[in-house]
Amino acid sequence: MDIAIEVLKKVEWAWKSYLARKKINENEARLPRYKGDDFICVIPKSCYSCKGNTVIVALSQVLKNHMKKRFNIDVSSLILENNVFPETENIAHVELHAPLSGACRVDLLYRKNEEPVRPDNERYLAIDLGIRNPVTMCSPSTDEVLILGREWLECSQYFAKQIARYQILDKNKDDGRRFNSKKVAWLYEKRNNKIKEILNIVTRYIVSYALDNSINTVIVGNLNGIRINNDKGKRINQMIHSFPYDRFYKMLGYKLKMMGVQLVMIDESFTSQCSPYSKAIDKEHAEKERRIKRGLYQDHSGANFNADAVGAWNIYRKYVLQKGGFVDYQDLSMLSHPKVIHFPVIPGKC
Repeated sequence: MDIAIEVLKKVEWAWKSYLARKKINENEARLPRYKGDDFICVIPKSCYSCKGNTVIVALSQVLKNHMKKRFNIDVSSLILENNVFPETENIAHVELHAPLSGACRVDLLYRKNEEPVRPDNERYLAIDLGIRNPVTMCSPSTDEVLILGREWLECSQYFAKQIARYQILDKNKDDGRRFNSKKVAWLYEKRNNKIKEILNIVTRYIVSYALDNSINTVIVGNLNGIRINNDKGKRINQMIHSFPYDRFYKMLGYKLKMMGVQLVMIDESFTSQCSPYSKAIDKEHAEKERRIKRGLYQDHSGANFNADAVGAWNIYRKYVLQKGGFVDYQDLSMLSHPKVIHFPVIPGKC
């Protein structure tokens, strides 16, 4: 009964999300596919027991019959070794994913107490989100501009090509089946896991950087709704639609919250089009023609800046000016040569 309640909660969430999207843009709204193979079964705390570092999940007769008939998996219970944390009572619930390629993924979700919010010490970290440079960080207090997450674009493009390749092979099958191969499903799963791993590494780095430099406020440009009525060509559209902005916000938000660091999201309109020395960041001071090349911004004085670094700097300025604070313009050379951080710990594509 408890599992059925959790299933109904997911169905309700799916329909609420669909109706909210339909109000914004009816053409982009799609009916929820909560009955598909990727549906997640949520098992509440009342349906499993913990012994030491082991979690034992007893499956209901209905669920056992379904797994045996649909996926040819005949088990009466799941025995999971929990090596993440010793306190098994912190586990909120267990998520059981549909089997893929003979393997069934099980996630343990746990609760952690939040730290009290740290006071504003006027040390800020501004973040501009993009495509070729997914995350550009600007920290005036440390005079640094860092670019993170370039591995995402390489990973996304690689899997997009592989998925398209196998979809074409499926389309040319004699029996007429399309986009239904196990290889395509495996590639989608692999891509999602890789991107999730990259986002986890990037957001952990941002939180560590903020803590190491005593930064209590992180400012991020809000890109919600950027995909609506925004046609930039086939190639750019594919990259815009594939970058998981909302997932990035959620991952960064809960990690910062656990450390007591405040996350502020502001409108980033015209931040990449205004000069870093402009009096205000609005349509009146925007000069789109100053972006003479992709990724290059040239000021009136002839100085060249990285366009994404200018966007991050202007996000910082916009927040401080809205608060009535003071912005120091003495040295902006950090905007010309940002440092690119690579993460070699990310394993290969396949």
